[in-house]
Formats: sequence, C-alpha cells, structure tokens
Amino acid sequence: MTISTPSANIESEQSTHHAPGHLPADAIEHWRTERAYWLGRLAEHYEEAFGMSLDPLQSDDHATPGASVRIIQHGAKANPDAFFATGARAMLIYLRELSDHGVDPRNLGSVLDFGIGFGRLIRHWLPIGPALFGTDVTEEAVAFCREHLGHRVDIHQNGSEPQLPYERGQFGLIFANSVFTHIRASNAHGWVEELARVLRPGGMAIISALDENVHLTHVPESVLDRSLRMHDGVYEWGREIVAENYRYATDEAERALWSPFFGVLEIRRHFKEQRHMILQRNARS
Repeated sequence: MTISTPSANIESEQSTHHAPGHLPADAIEHWRTERAYWLGRLAEHYEEAFGMSLDPLQSDDHATPGASVRIIQHGAKANPDAFFATGARAMLIYLRELSDHGVDPRNLGSVLDFGIGFGRLIRHWLPIGPALFGTDVTEEAVAFCREHLGHRVDIHQNGSEPQLPYERGQFGLIFANSVFTHIRASNAHGWVEELARVLRPGGMAIISALDENVHLTHVPESVLDRSLRMHDGVYEWGREIVAENYRYATDEAERALWSPFFGVLEIRRHFKEQRHMILQRNARS
C-alpha cells in the first residue's frame, strides 16, 4: 500500500538538503550554537539529576560518521555540531519522558537502541550506566558503531525480518528513533511482537512516529484522507528500500498496533519533531 507523492524530508528541523561540508555560513553557525546549548543543557541535567558528567564520546568529533550519515539520514548530521546537538536534545526528551512516568534511568538494567544508526543517541546513555545494546539493519552503520562504540556498546546487525538475537525479557527500555517510520505496515506487527518478546514485563519503550503537521505538509489533504480511510489510518509513500520508504499512522492506528502487547501511556508531541509513543510492556500477553 504505497502511494506515490513528491518526496518529503521527514527529518525534524535539523535537516537540510545541502551536501555535507557545503553548509552555508549561517547554518554552520546555527549548528555550532545549537551544539553548545544542548550539550550544556544535557551536562546540567546529568549533574543535577544524577551527579554525573558528560562522557568524552558525547562530544568527540572523531567518533562521528561524516558524509557516511547520508546512507540513512539527511546530510546535515554529517556536520559534527548537528550530530551532537540533535543527539543531546533527543536524549533530554527521553529523560524527561521517563521521569514524567516515574522511571529512574539508572534502574533500567539494560537498554536497547533499536535502529542504532551511527550511534548518535546511544552514546548519550554512557554516563548513566545501564548495559547498552544496539542493533541496525544497515551494514555500514553497524561497522561504524563497532569501530567507535563497540568497546562500550554491544552491537548487532539485524535483518529485515522480525528476529533479534536477544533473550526474552532482556531489556528494561527499548527506544526506536525514526525506525517504525520506515517499516511497512505489513511488517510492523511482527516487529512489535519481537520487541515485546525482548522487553521485560513492565519495561518501557519509546517509539517515534511521524507527525502529520510536521512531516506530511507536502501531501494534499484529499490524498491523505483517502489513504487513511482505505488503509485503517495508515499512509505510506516512497520506495521499497528502507531509507526511502515512509509510514505515517494516526494516533488511533498506532494504539491499535501496539496495544496487544503494550500499555500506551502517552502519545507525546514535540516541537518540530516526531511524536513519541511512550509504552509499557504488559505483564501478560
């Protein structure tokens, strides 16, 4: 159920179509300022909440992917300042969401980044101390993470079918940033069930989803409405390859997808960002 429409940039406000290394001067300055601000905010939060400091890998330019980031994301994050600014901001969002639902991240035991990419997010968990795991379908991203983060994070490559190399109930938290936005509706149910298998009962999951007012502004209203009516609240577009296939689902459709295995605690919206499904694994299902 793929509908052809003009291609869309589904990344948040941090994206740009300029090639890596060719950002205009104002964009370079923008990201330099954003990096200083968000890493500073994250450092303050670590100190106030946990009495911890940043880890060197949270700001090491040598441990960023450069132009390789374009394999899975838009080119702005090839700029190390954009890479670190967006990662630190996202980490603050995760920590706020967990705190709002009474979860102390120091008590999670183990954390899985499902769709680790080039390690933009998982590195910001390093100071907190849970056992860290990451998996991704993209070979180049997995190789990069093993080289730069493999001494701190257990990294695997998964296939396109819903099977992960982890034990039942292994994790206290699973987060997936811009992953289910690329998984076709026909395959999404299998992956939901597999994540439920490896998350312990009562464990938390935070899964991002496209926001119609941020990521679907290129779609004619009639096209979107027709697709949502025909396909149970789901609209897909793009090509078969994962990085260029996009999936949007309404809040109701997302609840229907996740509720067989999870309590949907909240669907939270963020400024110029994807929605977050904040989920808790059912005790029995």
